[in-house]
Amino acid sequence: MGTADDAFTFTLLDQIDHTPLATGGGDAETIALSLASVFVATDGDGDSVVIDAGASVTIENDVPQNNAATVNVNVDEDELTGLSTGITDNDATTTVAAFTGAQIAGLVNAGADEPVTVSLNPLIDNVDTGLDSKGSSILFDFVDATHVNGVADGRTVFTLVQTAGADTKLGTADDAFTFTLLDQIDHTPLATGGGDAETIALSLASVFAATDFDGDSVVIDAGASVTIENDVPTIGLISDGLVDFAAGSSVTKTLSGVVGADEPATYSITSSPATVTILDGTSSQVTLLRDLTNSNTVATYFKDVDSSGTHNAGDIDFFKLTLSGGNYTFDVLENPPPAEVNFSFAGAPSGSNLFMTFGNPASTQIVVIGKDPLDQSAGGNITTKDVLNISQAGSTTSFGVNGNQINPGEGAFITYVTGANTNFLVPNLDQNEADVEANIAFTNVVNASSASFTVNQTNPGVGPVSVKISALNTAAEPGVNFVNGLTGDTAVTITSVSVVDNIVKTGNTQFLPTVTDNGDGTWTIKGLSTGDKVQWTTSGTHDRVLIENVSNADGVSGNDNNTFDIGGFGLSQAQPAPDEKLDFTVQIADFDGDTASDSFSIGIDGTGIFDDNHVDGVVIA
Repeated sequence: MGTADDAFTFTLLDQIDHTPLATGGGDAETIALSLASVFVATDGDGDSVVIDAGASVTIENDVPQNNAATVNVNVDEDELTGLSTGITDNDATTTVAAFTGAQIAGLVNAGADEPVTVSLNPLIDNVDTGLDSKGSSILFDFVDATHVNGVADGRTVFTLVQTAGADTKLGTADDAFTFTLLDQIDHTPLATGGGDAETIALSLASVFAATDFDGDSVVIDAGASVTIENDVPTIGLISDGLVDFAAGSSVTKTLSGVVGADEPATYSITSSPATVTILDGTSSQVTLLRDLTNSNTVATYFKDVDSSGTHNAGDIDFFKLTLSGGNYTFDVLENPPPAEVNFSFAGAPSGSNLFMTFGNPASTQIVVIGKDPLDQSAGGNITTKDVLNISQAGSTTSFGVNGNQINPGEGAFITYVTGANTNFLVPNLDQNEADVEANIAFTNVVNASSASFTVNQTNPGVGPVSVKISALNTAAEPGVNFVNGLTGDTAVTITSVSVVDNIVKTGNTQFLPTVTDNGDGTWTIKGLSTGDKVQWTTSGTHDRVLIENVSNADGVSGNDNNTFDIGGFGLSQAQPAPDEKLDFTVQIADFDGDTASDSFSIGIDGTGIFDDNHVDGVVIA
């Protein structure tokens, strides 16, 4: 022993505290163990000396390292209250969950210098979590050494707080890192069909740090996560609604929607009739088109007046469904359209006649007679007073008074009737029968709120002709009492008049029709020319109209002798409207795209015989 070939073997058996640590030394950090005075040298005759320097052992450091372990806790949006309110699913998962210090420490291999302590990493401040809330990025906010928040758009979405355990020392195995969810998390992109069980993971990579006994630290770059379960909205049951087919009728019902944690809610109409046919099977049957607007929260059903296929200013809106404030409102905007009954004069007898009756025997008829006809009960020849004359211009049959035209000062009464004797109804009416007042045979008068006539020709063709219209109510006075009954009728106020202008020019001469309210319930229309159509509406119903040529008394120069004839007549009559049933589906969607739907029906209770406060298939609680 003691000779040159001896070996002094140094064996390290436990950790060495590398203190103080050099900045950035890490795993390559070393510390020297001096062996000064450990050895003695003795010479041949026994003289000894303590070796006071020169021998040392350099001991390299060891540092903790991340490993592949993982640890996860679960929270649930369903249990949120406060900033947003979830729809509880009554399971064991809440908005609060905790990691232990031991679990976090287990995400690293401590190395030689055990044990490690765990803490929150201050460098996580303002780092994006990778998740969003209400569309805003959630950023980590390092509040202090024991407190990190997740913040989005000024809202604290979650907190992570470190507290000491029983040993009262921070960083040890019995610490608790408590995660509390305070507001909604956007679960995007949504998995198909995920629903309420859909989850999203919040990675806590780099949120924690582990420090070994002699002060070496490592940021825990993976392994810890929080799984956040989704919350989804609910809707329904949505109650059916019932309205009358009358302008102003309306019904409002709740959609019974609950958005849950991921507010706000948006509602939309996802299923609705593309068209609605009203007055089915009648002469006034109309197919309404649908216009979806305001992000599918409004469905308007309209009559496409201009046949453009699109919803324009001139169209007529009948029904509207509106989603607003968590409710639906269904409004009826128009009364049922009246039946349009149009009369042609084809087949009428030729010559001069006292009267003529036109129309469908199963529907409505009109009796046409001059303004001042002969009362046959007083005797005389019908030609001494006003008579009707039929003429043919192209494909149109028209009538005039005392000739083929209606002259200034002349006019005609048109009375709306039903139950006409078919023997005396054009085309069965012959010339001789049309000269006898007793053959004006009908059972009753018919009320209308709107009517029209068409100018077949004016003379001259460009006009202008001025016409006065007076609406009247009369009693049913058929046969020999008819002419006497033309006097003493009750005037009905005409509320509006319009003209469908057929443009006629002679050179550069053209007249545009104008309408004037005479202030007594009658109206005057000036500037009429060939092909113009005059329409009027009354305040109530009327059953007779007097149409007069007033060109000689209209204050317009140069047209005192201008004439016109009538080539067509039309009536608008109210009629029973059948019930309608409209089926809708409404969807609620939360902020991150979860949806729920429910369906309901709107019953539109018809008019007349259909007005019974009931629509088949519509359930009213």
